[in-house]
Amino acid sequence: MHIYIWQRMITPHMVGLAKGLASNNHLKITYVAEEKMSADRASQGWQSPSLGDAGVEFASTKQHAKDIAINVSSDSIHICQGIRANGVIGSAQKVLSKRGLNQWIIMETIDDSELGGFFKRSLYQYLFWSKRNQFTGILAVGHETKKWIVSRGVLESKVYPFAYFLSDFIMSNLESKNSKKIFQFIFVGRLVKLKCVDLLIRALATLKGYDFELVIIGDGPCKDSLYSDANNLLPGKVKWLGQIPMMDVHKKIAKADCLVLPSRYDGWGATVSEALMAGTQSICSSACGSSEVVKYSDKGGVFQSGNIEDLTYNLENVLKAGALCEDDRIKLARWAKCLGGNSGANYLLEIFSWVDNNKLKPEAPWLKTLAKSL
Repeated sequence: MHIYIWQRMITPHMVGLAKGLASNNHLKITYVAEEKMSADRASQGWQSPSLGDAGVEFASTKQHAKDIAINVSSDSIHICQGIRANGVIGSAQKVLSKRGLNQWIIMETIDDSELGGFFKRSLYQYLFWSKRNQFTGILAVGHETKKWIVSRGVLESKVYPFAYFLSDFIMSNLESKNSKKIFQFIFVGRLVKLKCVDLLIRALATLKGYDFELVIIGDGPCKDSLYSDANNLLPGKVKWLGQIPMMDVHKKIAKADCLVLPSRYDGWGATVSEALMAGTQSICSSACGSSEVVKYSDKGGVFQSGNIEDLTYNLENVLKAGALCEDDRIKLARWAKCLGGNSGANYLLEIFSWVDNNKLKPEAPWLKTLAKSL
């Protein structure tokens, strides 16, 4: 079986799945990307990860993408990023559809909370209807993404809850114990309004009588205003690390007591997966796709997006409970292997098997073993 993964760039969000699939001797995996790394992502400190045993082809033009799609075998399977505004991939999808090949869409929930939300919902309803015979199914990344897609008219039987499965080795063998007695929260991401770091600072400022610190990793246009807020509301309690190498980010996450992702919207939120895989509990907003797995992790919490009282409640809960003991961190990390590339690969193959012969209806890996049962 030859599986093609079509993405605009080589992203850590999909490399884990590609490597997990490539570890199966019966599969051939080719990752097709428009570019190695976008300038925007590179400016954020992203690094292009290794694809392991998976092959890679670059299609920088629409014609190149078409040529690849024209020459793939008739029994190949294709996992394509999105259904619109996806660069040269859209050109390849037209060829794949014309050839009647097995095509899957992988997509996050669309942010339809702004004024243009009605237009987006209507547009996607039309796109799903007009392309309904062109894709085999949809891999719906994030909490309630399946529900959102089904509400646009797609048959529920064609939509499967999915995730961005990370490379299994990323968070392995990291020293996870925080040697400090002080409770440490950590935020990792761009300092932009969408991430709502100001909400996190204001919520923490209301918590009196607790000894904690907040580590912030990242940079962005809101840095100065956030720095001012922190100095006024949390003097001496915030550490600003700026942009640091990816492996150092992983180490900082592993040593923290709780990662917080307060975003107004995040298609998934890979830092949550990274934290859980390192045994670090997480708090995120209900607007983060990864809120699905936070709920099932049985640690941390999910707060209503934009609700400072709810965020404060969750922050105080983890402070009251105290830092997780090392045994609990190990249990959490063991459960979170369900978010790794090997787990994602097995789940995807189960989906394919179900579609082909209805052998066994697949269940999302984070549902199979709850953290609290370990």
